[in-house]
Amino acid sequence: MHLSIPLTPLAIALLGVSELVSAHVVFVKAVGSGDESLAGYGLGYDANNKRDGGGFFPWQKDVTVFDHKVVHNKWNKKYIHTGCGVTTDSLVTQVQRVDQAGWMHVANKKKAWPWPWQDTIAGGFNDIKWGIDHMAWLEWGKKTRFDNAIKQTLKTGIPKVVPGGKVKITAWQVNQDGGGPFKCMIDYNGNANQWTTEGLPVTTSCQGNADSIRPWGAPAPCEIEVTLPANLNCVGKYTAQRICILRCQNQAHNGPFGGCIPLQQLEPTPQKVVETKKVHVPVVKPAETIVLPPKVVTVTKDNVITIIQGGHTRVSVPTKNNIVTVTQVIERPPKTVVEVQEKTVVIEKQVYPTKVLTDIGRPIKPSPRPPTNKKPTEAELKAGLGGEDYDNSVIEELRNVYITDEEKQKLGKQASQKSSYYKRKLRFRRNADEE
Repeated sequence: MHLSIPLTPLAIALLGVSELVSAHVVFVKAVGSGDESLAGYGLGYDANNKRDGGGFFPWQKDVTVFDHKVVHNKWNKKYIHTGCGVTTDSLVTQVQRVDQAGWMHVANKKKAWPWPWQDTIAGGFNDIKWGIDHMAWLEWGKKTRFDNAIKQTLKTGIPKVVPGGKVKITAWQVNQDGGGPFKCMIDYNGNANQWTTEGLPVTTSCQGNADSIRPWGAPAPCEIEVTLPANLNCVGKYTAQRICILRCQNQAHNGPFGGCIPLQQLEPTPQKVVETKKVHVPVVKPAETIVLPPKVVTVTKDNVITIIQGGHTRVSVPTKNNIVTVTQVIERPPKTVVEVQEKTVVIEKQVYPTKVLTDIGRPIKPSPRPPTNKKPTEAELKAGLGGEDYDNSVIEELRNVYITDEEKQKLGKQASQKSSYYKRKLRFRRNADEE
């Protein structure tokens, strides 16, 4: 079995951390409208990872990138439309597994990691089967996790969904291009090889411009709500049954970033329901009797007259000429008609055990930012960019955006984190040069 083992502190300490481009959003919680008590997450997520910074290590090691390379820009990106992407965790864990010599060479020399700039090796992408089976195991074991981003203790499990229901995703934006808008797709077969439906309705999304840049405020949570198809039919089979894969991603040039979330469709159960409904019922009604106007008939002596009355026939022979007035009565047969009547009946329906989330269906609005007239300093701007390769126009836009005191505090903390990070990097480079 291919185990997706997060990097250990020892493994990190052995290697020089290089100028990796910041990876920018992780799905820390996902809940389906079939049962709000269970919370899943994006495949590749590490519940133990720190969420109080924006630098590469350790804050970004479990962020999914949908590209052949973990680190790239818009000029050398190689987007992958299928699968569930790659994280630094999944890539480097596989390198340790299949290339021990190469791993130890870099570790012993304290060199910068070369692998994130290269095409991801076989087995280095997020392991879909292991991720789904592990989430199912956590659910069956009634395990909980404490998420360091949103500071909640969550009951872990595969999100439960129903046709036409919703999925709410809590995304943790690490830095500027981890914003929205997000687009989502779903695979009914549960393997992410072919998307059954693309362009699912996203009723709520994270803030951001056309390049998914939300200038300031990170790290911070935002929420995405997705409406599932009315004809949903999850057929994927793992340790758990009836599995779909939901993939959501933003439009960042250095990404796209986002994640894959396994979903489990609930089975409908028969339920007897008493209800009043209109039904078509045949009703026999008597026909109307028709009486024709009287008619004068001249009868001649010795002629035979046949009289039918009340269904009985009798013959009469007049003994003399006469004039007789005859009244003809016609009785029609009963008539059958169909009427619509209301009746109380008991029927069986296929019912989904749906629990509606308290906030599903209502727009989730971010808290308004307090007024401010402060711009970022160059140090704060550099911390927010995280060493990324942004266009000059984007950098200039970020330089002129006003930020709050809280955002300044976050950037100041990131700047101090990056200072020690770059000192460490320079030391590693100096050691490598001396050797």
